Amino acid sequence: MTVYKETIALQSHGERPTFINITSSVKESIKKSQIQNGICTIISPHTTCAVFLKSLCTIMIKMVMNFYR
Repeated sequence: MTVYKETIALQSHGERPTFINITSSVKESIKKSQIQNGICTIISPHTTCAVFLKSLCTIMIKMVMNFYR
């Protein structure tokens, strides 16, 4: 089984929630891995972070932004 690991470093912008689209970075990492079939796992190791899926992104962003108003 082939395993490929890459770190994508991100920086938040202060006290308000920061939303960063990492889709292109993840796609590039998958391309660099040269793995044709498998599972891509994205982990946020910090308890103050979250990873949103694109299908829920619009709803989740609205919910979070309303919470911080």
